[in-house]
Amino acid sequence: MIMRFLKGITVAAIFAVVLSSCAGESPESVVLKFHDAIDRIDLESARKYVTKESEATIDVLKRIAEREGLQIGEGDSDIKTVIVSSQINDEEDTAIVVFQMVDGSGNVVDESDIFLVKENKEWKIALGR
Repeated sequence: MIMRFLKGITVAAIFAVVLSSCAGESPESVVLKFHDAIDRIDLESARKYVTKESEATIDVLKRIAEREGLQIGEGDSDIKTVIVSSQINDEEDTAIVVFQMVDGSGNVVDESDIFLVKENKEWKIALGR
């Protein structure tokens, strides 16, 4: 009886993990990963988090980084992105995430928002919106 109960709990836990991993990333997670990639000047990784229309902006950033001789990992690691709030519109598959850029001393350097849309069931940043 106990073994059947434990087996049922184990199956339920595995099912929950599989479902949560299939649900995709949240808008907040996409913003944090995008900013981390930009901070490290890893523009190919950053490209994964933007819409098809926004890829042209990543191409421009890549050309600027190449012209300046910047390499992956040479970003400003002192600056961290902190999510302040997010608003998701499920009907239109859009989201707005408000974030702050905070320096190593805890000072807010900048606060802004970023617009996301669902593209192929995944949250993507729509640069320039």
